[in-house]
Amino acid sequence: MRRKVKEAAAALDYHPNLAAQSLIARRSFLIGLTYERPSPSYVVELQNGALGRLENERYRLVVLPFNHVASRPEELGKLLLRAGLDGVLLAPPACDQPLLLDMIERQKLPDGLSPPPWRYRVAWGRNWTVQTDVDGQSGVTAARVAFLAERYRLAASDATAGAIVRTNHPLAQDPAPVESYFRDEADAAREANRRLALFGKTNSLYRIRLKAHPFVHEIGEEVHVTFPRWDLQAGRSLRIVALTEDTDENATEIIGFG
Repeated sequence: MRRKVKEAAAALDYHPNLAAQSLIARRSFLIGLTYERPSPSYVVELQNGALGRLENERYRLVVLPFNHVASRPEELGKLLLRAGLDGVLLAPPACDQPLLLDMIERQKLPDGLSPPPWRYRVAWGRNWTVQTDVDGQSGVTAARVAFLAERYRLAASDATAGAIVRTNHPLAQDPAPVESYFRDEADAAREANRRLALFGKTNSLYRIRLKAHPFVHEIGEEVHVTFPRWDLQAGRSLRIVALTEDTDENATEIIGFG
């Protein structure tokens, strides 16, 4: 169905109405870029970098020059709020202002994920009638005796991937087996590797406090965050796992994982 819709849109030369999408999604699809009296070459490089990141995206760039940021950070914050932006790129010295920067902090992961697991073992071939008294009986093979003696078998995640996690996290955990109902070992191994792949790179929780309109974001939504602290300098995609909205203060607090 999705393919047919795309084919029909291409045949009709249809282009989405960004204004209508903004009303439905309660987003502006605008990204702000603010800077203070930089050199012309720096401005061009900065804008080209931002436009390159937004290429093929629905978002548009809004340039907001602002002077004397150091003495007017609160005024700049109000300006950005009034602009109704979905995100902001802060160039120096704006990115060095505590009032603007003290909006993001890294959170401790839950105990079950910190330190992360270095392997997963997933159950398969469940035996509903455990029997330990069949050894030596006529016609019962050794393999059958071993099968009947256990509730299930275990498929482990890839050992090489686990070694990489242990290199990055020397205190990585070896969690208890995941009880499941897979019939085949291959399916259980796939699930074990899927779970371990979640820790192929270092993930963290981030608490983000925004002066932004409430009810714009939703739990489960993916957001891209760039910030000059922690490990967000190059940008990181985060999944929203918790959301608190304050209509009185016109503020939103997001907890993102990624």
